Amino acid sequence: VIHPEVPLPQTVLFGVELNFSMLAGDAPDRYYVSHDHEIRPNRLNAAGQFNQGQHIGIVDEYHQFRIDMECEQPSHIWYLPVETVSLSEAGFERVYQNSCIVLTFPLELNGNWKVKFHKKVIDLKGK
Repeated sequence: VIHPEVPLPQTVLFGVELNFSMLAGDAPDRYYVSHDHEIRPNRLNAAGQFNQGQHIGIVDEYHQFRIDMECEQPSHIWYLPVETVSLSEAGFERVYQNSCIVLTFPLELNGNWKVKFHKKVIDLKGK
């Protein structure tokens, strides 16, 4: 229920979530990259964030391809693993399922707004 006497927020955080099933979250030949920020640790099972980013990519050297996401305007970028919990002989274990990337933007609710981002897959075999 919206009460007319309670003001609505003027700024919200808009996010675009992308999930990639990459396998092998801790393999040294599969990692995050960015043109404008150093990502450490950069393995796919790592979690982190950075401000004023326009690019993040995922490299898979084993299968020889890269996925790039690029924004035309700076965003706050989060990257994190999606994991499940499994019970094994050793006890409970976290199991990497895929990589999640979230591009977030502050959005003013009093006007028009748009953002463009590009996602492309690059074949590394031709290098």
